Parts: sequence; structure tokens; C-alpha cells
Amino acid sequence: MPHRIRRGAAAVLAVSGLLLTAACGSGDDQGDKAGKNGELSAATMKAALLTAEDLPSGYQAGQPGPSGGPATTADKPECEPIAVFLNDTIKGAAKGGSVDFEGPGGGTQLSQQVFTFPGGEAAGFVRGIGAALERCTDFGASVAGEKMTIGVRKIDGPEVGEESHSLNLTTEIKQLQMTFDIQVLVASEGTGMTRLTHVPGQEADKKKFADLARRAGDKFVAGVRG
Repeated sequence: MPHRIRRGAAAVLAVSGLLLTAACGSGDDQGDKAGKNGELSAATMKAALLTAEDLPSGYQAGQPGPSGGPATTADKPECEPIAVFLNDTIKGAAKGGSVDFEGPGGGTQLSQQVFTFPGGEAAGFVRGIGAALERCTDFGASVAGEKMTIGVRKIDGPEVGEESHSLNLTTEIKQLQMTFDIQVLVASEGTGMTRLTHVPGQEADKKKFADLARRAGDKFVAGVRG
């Protein structure tokens, strides 16, 4: 991926809140014990995250994007559930760990986060995204001065946990005269929710999403179930 495109992609990921700080987690970490409403412990959420050993050969730890930035909002109400789930902070959820990887050659970017909700709210949150995918095809957003149009469509992906959806976000930033795709898996299991984002370095790398999503989904479900 040319340097200019990689720089632009990183900027949008940071602006949209798609990548969280991986180092020590931040903010609302649950600690070492499960919550009173069944929320996952920090140890459980860590166990639900990918490691380099879970991925194909050539993937290595990458640089985490910044967290805590401005929220992404949609200019269409039917798309708001999708905009909300792209943010660093999700109302009602506690953040667990986050991991970031670069694919072979450094062109492909992969990031996974785990959240936990009280009670049965994780599955409900993911179902809301599925409902939005039936109505939302694109929306405009302006975050930190960057105006973008985000096209939304469902794509094939693995069935993960109790509820899951895979989607493609085609992001156009007119100021940078660039358009690129982000592939996303969102899934729930018990009181946990995971979000996997894949920025393919080349067109051919898009075909790798299904395998990467399956690996992330298997690790997430196994970690939550213990």
C-alpha cells in the first residue's frame, strides 16, 4: 500500500475510533473478577483476543491507533447503530483488551477489540447492527475535521457465537482524494462482544477476511466460554 494511502487509512481509522489502544487497555476495564451482572473479567477478555500465534504466517504485532477521539455520528438515523459501534467508547459497555497486527509486507492492518455488557445486552447490541444493515446503505460523517462518506453493505463471513454480522465499509475522504475498504466482523457470546477490523493492503487481500474472521471468532468464543 503506498505511503500516502496508508497514512490516510490510519488517519480515518483513528478518527472513526476503529482502532483502540492495545497496550494496557483503557478506561472501563473490568478488573480481575466478573461483574455482578455477568460482565466478563479482564482476564477472560484478554483470553478472547487473538495472538500472533493464532494468525497465518507473516502477521506480527502492529502499532495501535489512538483512542478517546471524537465520536463518529451518522447523518442518517437508520445508520446510527453502525456509527455507534465504530466508536472507541460504546455506551453501556466496558472495554476489555485490544490487539493490532500488520500482515505480511506491512500493507494489511488487523485489529480486534473485546467489550462486555451487563446481562443479555451484548446480543441485543449486535442484533441492532444486523437490523441497521437491512436499512443503511451509506452515511456521511465529519470527525475531527475530516469529512467522509461511508458506504455500508453486508458481506459473507463466518457464523460466530450467538449473533454475528460481517460488513464492508467503503470509506471516501474527498479532502485526501482517496477511497478504501474496511471489512468488519461484529459478534456476541454471552455478555461479551468482539469487533474485528481488517484493512486490506491490496485488492487480493480482501479474500483473506473470511479466514481471519473465523480465527478471531473461534478465539473469542473459546475465551468467553473458558
